[in-house]
Amino acid sequence: SGYSKETLRQRELQLSVLSAESLRENFFLGGITLPLKDFNLSKETVKWYQLTAATYL
Repeated sequence: SGYSKETLRQRELQLSVLSAESLRENFFLGGITLPLKDFNLSKETVKWYQLTAATYL
C-alpha cells in the first residue's frame, strides 16, 4: 500500500501555516509548495523555507 517513490516524485507537498490563537480565529501566516522531485525521499530533510502568500488556497 502507499505510493511508489516514482509516483511521489511527480507530486508536490503544499504546506500552510496558521496562527494558534486560543480565543480567536486562526489566521493564515504563509505557505509554500515543495516539488517532491527536489528531495531524496530515502533520507530525512531538515531545512528552513521562506513562506509566501499561498496561491493554491
